[in-house]
Amino acid sequence: MAGRGSSRGPLVLVCALLLAGPGCRRDGRSAHADGGQEDGRAAGQDAGAEEGADAADEAEVRAGCGSEGLRFEDLAWVPVDARLVTLVELEGGLAEGGALDRALARLAELADDDAAALPVLASMDYANLELQLGAMATTLAVLGHSPAQLVEIQGPSGAPIWAWPSDCAIDRLAARLLSRWQLSLRLDLEHPGVRVGAGDPAGFPFDVIAIGERRVLLVGLGQGDAVVRWLDRAEGDPDAAPGATLLELEHAPIRSLLQGEWLLAGAAPASTSMGEGAAHHVRTIRIASEGVEIDGAPWPRFAPTSEGGTPRSP
Repeated sequence: MAGRGSSRGPLVLVCALLLAGPGCRRDGRSAHADGGQEDGRAAGQDAGAEEGADAADEAEVRAGCGSEGLRFEDLAWVPVDARLVTLVELEGGLAEGGALDRALARLAELADDDAAALPVLASMDYANLELQLGAMATTLAVLGHSPAQLVEIQGPSGAPIWAWPSDCAIDRLAARLLSRWQLSLRLDLEHPGVRVGAGDPAGFPFDVIAIGERRVLLVGLGQGDAVVRWLDRAEGDPDAAPGATLLELEHAPIRSLLQGEWLLAGAAPASTSMGEGAAHHVRTIRIASEGVEIDGAPWPRFAPTSEGGTPRSP
């Protein structure tokens, strides 16, 4: 199984986000390129104008957009057929040695533990979650958003979706997307209050979905409309909604839920009890300062010491 940050699948997301960051524009030039003008004076004027525009953009970003530290009111909007849902607490950020940093390290080790019997693609996602969060932090900074939570969702196809709570005014969000990446939000006439922005391979290679002034979603290029339909029409048992199950877990830096047929590829570990979830092919993972829990039971590799100290890892 892949170690921390070693698998390649999620790196596509990471690289694309970094390329779409503050130093890159849709036309592929760096923020301070002179455009290759043969006339040196004209090139200098162009560069000066660009730097002035960049300074204005940076000042706007520093002003922020919407409230800081927002949390999801609920996760009832997550479709019941999502196969992976991971809720990340951003308080304290990714600072080395912080609660989230330690949780990410444990999650990556869990992904590398064959005894956990995780689906291969879930292990790859967990192993690279730190890199994905770093790339997402760059995008959030450009947009001027500072949420307290992020959630990653994978639908039946396995394509990742990132979402965060936001009360940023739609016109300001639209202006920032247009200014930075020339990405325009358009109304979805079939879904009132929803706006979708189509990305571009040469600029921002993701679609953006704004749901009212409540949530913003980042999805794969060209998948915006399909994701909106999935969010609206997904079928399943409302009583088995993954978002509700996830929020029932005790607060922790990382809480995750896996469900569906892909869990049948590996047997449930004998050292844990899957309880009633086994019949529905559901597993929960909670990564906290006191250790790792799978399906509500401590995972032996990260069990607290007998003195009640920090979790041990061989």
